[in-house]
Amino acid sequence: MLHYLAKAHAFVDGNKRIAWVCASTYLEIEGFGLGPIPDEEIVELVETVAAARDKKEGFIAEWFAERLI
Repeated sequence: MLHYLAKAHAFVDGNKRIAWVCASTYLEIEGFGLGPIPDEEIVELVETVAAARDKKEGFIAEWFAERLI
């Protein structure tokens, strides 16, 4: 979800922010809480995903798995 929303450019502005909110909210709804994450780490993740040429799904899954509580 994070990958597709960050890269889709479905909105005029805020695509990466919306991608983050949707992905983190989805995890919360499914019962997976995220610990406190510094804004800099979130920005780095979303910008890396948005700039990547390939899907990076393994990278994204690993990033979230390391931060679940």
